Amino acid sequence: MGPKNQRKTIEGFIDLAMSNQMICSSCQTNESGDRDGRLTIQRTMPEVLKGLRVPKKYWERVASSLTCFSCGTPLNITSDVGTKTNEERREERRQDKLWSSWSKNYQWKFKEFAEHLEMYPYLGLAHSLGKEIFEDIEHLAKHSIPQSSWFRGRRVENHTMQVSKDLFPPDPKHVAIPEGRFNHVGQCVFYLSKTKEGAAREVLNKEGGLAWVQEFEIGTISEIVDMSSGLVNTPPEDISALRFGLGYTKALARPVERSYCWKPEYFVPRFLADCLKRVGVKGIIFRSPYHYSDNLVLFQYGDGDVKSVNEPSLITIKKGQEPNSPFMNL
Repeated sequence: MGPKNQRKTIEGFIDLAMSNQMICSSCQTNESGDRDGRLTIQRTMPEVLKGLRVPKKYWERVASSLTCFSCGTPLNITSDVGTKTNEERREERRQDKLWSSWSKNYQWKFKEFAEHLEMYPYLGLAHSLGKEIFEDIEHLAKHSIPQSSWFRGRRVENHTMQVSKDLFPPDPKHVAIPEGRFNHVGQCVFYLSKTKEGAAREVLNKEGGLAWVQEFEIGTISEIVDMSSGLVNTPPEDISALRFGLGYTKALARPVERSYCWKPEYFVPRFLADCLKRVGVKGIIFRSPYHYSDNLVLFQYGDGDVKSVNEPSLITIKKGQEPNSPFMNL
């Protein structure tokens, strides 16, 4: 074999090995405690290359051309690496198939549906996709939230000290409640964020500012739908391409200009919320357009389900300050 053909062969084996998405031993340790961490099988580099049928004479050259898929650390023939399990590969193929179906059959419909709701905000069922969501949504898998801490913020607008009771949702009989992403005007729901920073960013604009943030302890609450991750942890029999896409579409997390009175970005999420409440869903975990942590909206909760922890504290977000990445502490 000539040098040119040999080079092509080696490059082909390098590409094959790279497609295996190996991660170094350090990243395996970091990801093992992550809720969404990869499931990996630990192997030596020679074991992996042998399994890929790379000729032994190319092992060192192929190995030295690889880097950790997670952090970019160079690998070599002596590296112990983590590779995906068969279970994870099957899950990836399932998600790829669902995403392909969503892109082909629903992505354009969702854009059309959002435009329909901008014209007719209360006539979602007059659109074919609205009808399909209405009929299909009851099959979404429902989960329970374990006892955990969540946070709620309020923008500082004057010198009045806030106490914990001020950070609970107001009584609609005495306070005018504006429209929100998952509530109509006057409807009382409980919006929360998983982090203090997230709670502050939800009530501040791009200019930043100061926010009161209260910690709440949430007891175990059932009948919760998690829309934050494309429903990737949902059993295969409980998911359709439509339900899968709902977890990824930007229509549920479009940023709004808070100073505007017209907020069409809320119409699709509110339609979805109405459909979910109709089938007994008590809350939704969802992504935010303003930060990386999850948000939670509760439609129903008992008196003992939510308890304040201590008093609210002040959180400052500077103008231009980027939200913390979930990977900063790895």
